[in-house]
Amino acid sequence: MTFSVRQSCFLASLSFATADRWVSRWLSPVAGGIWKGNDRALSVGQCFALHVGSAYRREGADQDRVRGIVSFLGTVPVERLEAELEAGRSWPCPAGLIGAAPRPSAWLPGLFTAPPSTTGCRPGVALLVHRLDLGVLYREFRERIETMPVQRRRGRPRRREGASVVS
Repeated sequence: MTFSVRQSCFLASLSFATADRWVSRWLSPVAGGIWKGNDRALSVGQCFALHVGSAYRREGADQDRVRGIVSFLGTVPVERLEAELEAGRSWPCPAGLIGAAPRPSAWLPGLFTAPPSTTGCRPGVALLVHRLDLGVLYREFRERIETMPVQRRRGRPRRREGASVVS
């Protein structure tokens, strides 16, 4: 399943200009996809990466953090993401935050960890951790896919049979 940039704008609650800029700079093309303007084909994982980047940006994360999250999640296949979420590792950790930690053999530009503990934290911090949890964001994303409006086709609509042509 692939999505256009316009559809990803709806899914991620981003403006077209922002989504287009993030896609062209931080994501790589889907195999066999066109990579220009609204004709770009984005995978489900790449659209989810934009959705998560939008949530981080909404919560006040800086541009480097958003770039790291979008770049990392844009390379993760949906199957692996779902497996990590089932295992309880729902917190993304981009490569820039890892430093010199040992890396697994199938290295991506980051890894998944368990969410940080919120015991003893202020209520605002616990709420922020909950809002940025990938499990919560993935459920929101799947709900948005279900409610996504059908995309209009380009060009003139076909004439209906029996419709008269005004000359």
